[in-house]
Amino acid sequence: MCGAGVVEQLDGSSEDEDEQTYQQQRRYRTVERELQHVKGLYEQLQEEFAAIQQQQQQLQQLYDRQSTELVHAVRRASHAEEEKRLLQQQLEARQQRSSSAQELLRQTHEQQLIAVQGELQGSTKAARGASAASGAAEAARKGTRNASERT
Repeated sequence: MCGAGVVEQLDGSSEDEDEQTYQQQRRYRTVERELQHVKGLYEQLQEEFAAIQQQQQQLQQLYDRQSTELVHAVRRASHAEEEKRLLQQQLEARQQRSSSAQELLRQTHEQQLIAVQGELQGSTKAARGASAASGAAEAARKGTRNASERT
């Protein structure tokens, strides 16, 4: 019976070893699955990180472009404001020159009108004087004729 007991012992220890091997393989498969899961998460995180980096680059490019456009818009607005100011000054200067020219023209017309009125008054007086002289000459002729007729 000694031989049978040794075989039983060997079979028992063999079963223990088989159980240990089975448990180790099971733990190994569990760890392997967990490792695969972690690798999958890692790859997913890498993809998400790459996508986030790409988005960040696009946002930076958009920000840079908008900043540049804003600077250009401010410059254009500044130039437009300066041009508006210069045009306003030119308009005011033209209006002032126009006003001065109109005043000068009005004064010239007024002086010409006064001169024409003076000439008319002078002509009227001369005509009256000539008429009076003509009347006096006529009267003198009549007076001379009457005097010659009396003699």
